[in-house]
Amino acid sequence: MRHGGASGAARAGGACRGRARCRAACCRARRGRSGICRAGRRGAATRSAACSGVRRARRPGAGARGLNGQPHAPSLSARQQRILDWLRAGGSLSIQTLAHRLQVSGETVRRDVQGLVDAALVQRFHGGVRLHRSLQESPFEQRLRTQVAAKRQLAQAVAALVPDGASLALDNNSTACFVAQALAARRRLTVFTPSLEVARALVSAQAGHTVLMPGGVLRATDMTLTGAAALRYAAQLRPDCFVLSVAG
Repeated sequence: MRHGGASGAARAGGACRGRARCRAACCRARRGRSGICRAGRRGAATRSAACSGVRRARRPGAGARGLNGQPHAPSLSARQQRILDWLRAGGSLSIQTLAHRLQVSGETVRRDVQGLVDAALVQRFHGGVRLHRSLQESPFEQRLRTQVAAKRQLAQAVAALVPDGASLALDNNSTACFVAQALAARRRLTVFTPSLEVARALVSAQAGHTVLMPGGVLRATDMTLTGAAALRYAAQLRPDCFVLSVAG
């Protein structure tokens, strides 16, 4: 009986130790899983914070620049567009004149003008505003925009008198540019001109014309080659006709 009791006690003690080891293992496993979960939650939170930081870092520049890295063209209000149109037509205007034309206060005009200044479209001076240098037209470009219908009519009449294969000289006036465009209907012309603008119009016609230009000094106001070298070259030419205009 004593032996049986001792064996039973030993078995009971072994079972208790087995259950204790099992509980300890389960607790370690739970702690491990909990630790993994907590680490996972911390990792997810860190990743979420990092992504949020990236998103926050990108947000200020998002949409501010185009694919080429340059700022998008500004969106102008109706008043700002009218200001630009008036400046293109008149060169410069005072703030007071703009306020009168737009029927708004001077402060409102100044805000509109400041937006155009920030967009590098206009330049301010004391009491007024003018077009930015990059948008200002040369006198020649202004002449190209005046009396357009009459100049086109004259150009068509001139082009009708010029046969294919002829040689002619065109001077450096704005009407000659319209004549050069009208000559697109002719083929294989030989054209002399001292004007870069006229030469460009002839080449863009893609009519197989031969364009001759002199040497000389380039005059920036009308993009014309001038000087003794240009005169010497022109003196050697014998064109079939010479198209020129006069002013006065």
